Amino acid sequence: MINWKKVPIYLTAEGEAAGHTLQNGWYMRTNTEGPINYFIESYKLTGALPDTRYDIGWEFEAYPGVVFTGENFFIQTNEDGNGYFNFKATPDQMREGMYPATSAQWNYVFVSGGTPVYLPAYGVWVIYGGPRAFETEVIEFHYDWDW
Repeated sequence: MINWKKVPIYLTAEGEAAGHTLQNGWYMRTNTEGPINYFIESYKLTGALPDTRYDIGWEFEAYPGVVFTGENFFIQTNEDGNGYFNFKATPDQMREGMYPATSAQWNYVFVSGGTPVYLPAYGVWVIYGGPRAFETEVIEFHYDWDW
């Protein structure tokens, strides 16, 4: 079963105050549930600040203020302020607890100038500092683990 959801990315008040710009942006998730890729996530920014790294994170409603991320999970814009990032999750990553819940709600957050840090005691990456330049609306995900 292949399905997808495309969600706009918005400039935040915090991002605007820090001088960030955004003409257009979107996040898209394609659920393939295949043997190689369980899902593919794509992120696109157009007209953001040129030559800028935006760390991509997610903020769960259960943990407000904490921005979780992954290793090397970022968009680097070019001289025109455009950037693209693709992430592919395998079925093994899903089984190993990447997404242990059956459903969850979160929004994607794009942080500039923050520091991704791995917390070994918890086995997670979080982003410290930096303005939250962009974000998506809250998205609800449901997973079917009958495989």
